[in-house]
Amino acid sequence: MRAAIIGLGQVAWRYDRGQPTDGAVLTHLSVLLKAEIDVVGGADPNLHARRDFTTSTGITAHATVAALLDTVPDLVTIASPNRFHAQHLMACLDAGVKYIWLEKPATTDSTITHALAARARAQGTRVMVGFQRRYMPSYQTLKQDDLGPLIGIDVTYSRGLETNGAHMVDLILWLLGDQIPSLMGVVPGPLPATHVTEPCPSFLLQGVGNVPVTVTGLDLDYHSIDIVVHYRAGRRAVRHGGQTTLTEVKTPNPLFAGFYYLHSVYGSQNVQNEVGKVFPVMLQDLLQGSGDQPLSNLDSAWLGQSIVAQVLDKCV
Repeated sequence: MRAAIIGLGQVAWRYDRGQPTDGAVLTHLSVLLKAEIDVVGGADPNLHARRDFTTSTGITAHATVAALLDTVPDLVTIASPNRFHAQHLMACLDAGVKYIWLEKPATTDSTITHALAARARAQGTRVMVGFQRRYMPSYQTLKQDDLGPLIGIDVTYSRGLETNGAHMVDLILWLLGDQIPSLMGVVPGPLPATHVTEPCPSFLLQGVGNVPVTVTGLDLDYHSIDIVVHYRAGRRAVRHGGQTTLTEVKTPNPLFAGFYYLHSVYGSQNVQNEVGKVFPVMLQDLLQGSGDQPLSNLDSAWLGQSIVAQVLDKCV
């Protein structure tokens, strides 16, 4: 299999320069090389980026996406700036690329994302969008049914709705079976301070079965990315971007008959960061996963974009 990379920035290869340390795979280049896939080229309009990439890796770097696609890759990862995602995705579809790994956001316009999702399905092209938390074990525990049905979801995020909040919106959709919930209300919050350049609104969603979902946005200079899921018989929390987990179960109160409290049965603090292990899992889903599209795909990305757009419209 032949692979190519569009955009030669951080997640493309610079975070680990294609050489994972301590088993942590942090870039597209590293995960492709680890899978023994032949990386035939990269593309970036910046001359210095191309030179650095080729000098460090020995892989040819092209100035244009068209020149890169002339090498006829089977798989393309798109890690270019957000505003170019739609253009580069369309170019890959036009070229008949079979597998596409697209960093989030899929595009900057939900209407375009929806149209491209339909086109990818019609062509039989598998497109995975980089919402990696769907693949991380700490978050996947939130889907377990041992505590009964899901009753409610509480989320906190910081540093921008489109940047960090979008990850949590995607998790909410996944937990709700990728069925878009109703937007019940929005609190715009303060105007962005020096910490971020985009708003952090809070809002209330209502999922199928009247499941309430509260999302609290905070204007902070540090990452606050937490989710708590309530079930009939307990709750689970995943905090610190997946590095801290806690499971609590409903337990009879020994002092007051008929009353219950939550008892911690499993928790972990500062577990090894799962991000360094998730890229190989995502690649496997892209290439060999079940279903017409990967777990994180253009359709699910469009649903998330739709919610984010609705919330931001209320903030104007």
